[in-house]
Amino acid sequence: FLVSRNPVKAEFTVPERYSSRIKEGQDVEIQVTAYPGETFSGKVYFIDPRVNDVTRTVLMKAKIPNRDGHLKPGMFANLNLIVNTKSDALVIPETAVMVKGDTTSVFVISENNKASLKLVVLGIRLAGRVEVTQGLREGDVVVVEGFQKLREGADVQVRFEEK
Repeated sequence: FLVSRNPVKAEFTVPERYSSRIKEGQDVEIQVTAYPGETFSGKVYFIDPRVNDVTRTVLMKAKIPNRDGHLKPGMFANLNLIVNTKSDALVIPETAVMVKGDTTSVFVISENNKASLKLVVLGIRLAGRVEVTQGLREGDVVVVEGFQKLREGADVQVRFEEK
């Protein structure tokens, strides 16, 4: 929820379990429906020391420069906070992951174009993507569509698409 003009002050709440990962001065990004595809960046400047005992959330505030005046008080915004960054994370589309009971797996394609099922351990999930912490190596070719019909050792024809 946007409160002032320039800089815009955004008020938001964060679940208690994530609140320890956020510090004053941390970067935030917001998007508003009035400007689709446009991102506005700012910084956290206030973290309430109390947890709301009903919602189990912590109130936080961020300042976002608004030199062009696009952002207006009262607008609702989608806000992104980056709480963890990993420069060497292996990330795949979440749609490539198969879940069966307590196991997660993906199909990879070998050098001789055969399907191979690999058990994987997942990490952080974000915006349709998921980190793979075990089971894959950089350079593995992962099947992201049509794996429901695949079987271990099946011959496949690889088609790469940029997304």
